[in-house]
Amino acid sequence: MKRILMLTAAFCVWGTVSQAAKPFNGWSVGAHGGWNQTRADIDLSKIRIGALQLENRNVSINSCLAGLHLDWTKSRANDFLFGIGLNIGYGFGASSGTQTDKKNVVVTPGITANAKVDFEVKRKLYVELSTRLGWNFDNKWALYAILAARTQRSSLTLSTKFDSNGVELTEKNTSNDTIGGFAPGIGFDVHLNDRWSMGAQYKYYFESSSKTKVFKSDTKPIKFNSHDALVKVSYHF
Repeated sequence: MKRILMLTAAFCVWGTVSQAAKPFNGWSVGAHGGWNQTRADIDLSKIRIGALQLENRNVSINSCLAGLHLDWTKSRANDFLFGIGLNIGYGFGASSGTQTDKKNVVVTPGITANAKVDFEVKRKLYVELSTRLGWNFDNKWALYAILAARTQRSSLTLSTKFDSNGVELTEKNTSNDTIGGFAPGIGFDVHLNDRWSMGAQYKYYFESSSKTKVFKSDTKPIKFNSHDALVKVSYHF
């Protein structure tokens, strides 16, 4: 009888430990941080001053991101994994690029002009919902595809400077907007111990257009796409 009781207790302890050692199942919270590269398509091709023609260009700008996440995952060893998650965070760093830089362009006979247009993006607060579908490899690591949707507050600034025969015209216009988008992606997580895991994710965002002003009277659309790469650390309940 004593041996039976001891075996029963050992079995219960083993079952409890086995249940605890499932980091890819149930609720988890954690922190994440990474890098964002925004590609902005800025079309100024309809703006013309004399013979000075502006252009349509893609500008790549980089910034950082950091935030917190809450995830729910359903899986078991060597089987499919499904999960949903909520990310809340903030973009850091104002990143800028040059859209136009032309020098000594003949506007009219005897008159030349220089033109420079700089573009700046500040990524701010974001909220993201995501789903994950993949495979749990023996409760040691997991590989999955991602489909995510995000909204993010952003500040957009166009700075223009024209210099023609010593006469200088400068202007700076800023607009604040909420940019939405959706992204496919891929990620993996690694089991560190019974409660902790870490992982990495990559997402490519197709984002909505925004608008900003050029010379106050001309409002131009700006189309966005972005690369997001991050690392994450999670605590599993």
